[in-house]
Amino acid sequence: MRKKKILSIICIISMLISLQNINACATGNASEPTTEIIASDEADKYTEITVDGLIYNVFSDHAEIVNINYNETPKNIVIPEMVGGKPVTKIRKSYLFNEQVISVSFPDTIIDFPYGCMSGCEELESVKLPAHIKILPLNTFTAAKNSNQ
Repeated sequence: MRKKKILSIICIISMLISLQNINACATGNASEPTTEIIASDEADKYTEITVDGLIYNVFSDHAEIVNINYNETPKNIVIPEMVGGKPVTKIRKSYLFNEQVISVSFPDTIIDFPYGCMSGCEELESVKLPAHIKILPLNTFTAAKNSNQ
């Protein structure tokens, strides 16, 4: 009876490992920075791309910053105008950047900023904003060292 339990456990572990390998083959190399996501509506289809620690969703006509990998993000961030061949137009997440960021340069393609997107960046010293941005949301630079400049 004990041998049957051990064999059952070994079989289950083997099946789980096989499923993991099949999934890796189906989606491509797991270490690839690009993953295609297909939603139910064609308009929601996007590709996720990570560039310098910033995670973008690239749609058919634009790209959006949706998250950040805090372990890979440099202290001086330059957001590109284009990602995956599409203009970066939006930051979708509030409180996106962390306290270690010293400078951020936003491209002219950014249309708007979410509430508090730079909040908590205690070491922030320099920000380059698009010329067309005249008003920023509340708490955009809360807790920034030089937020009054």
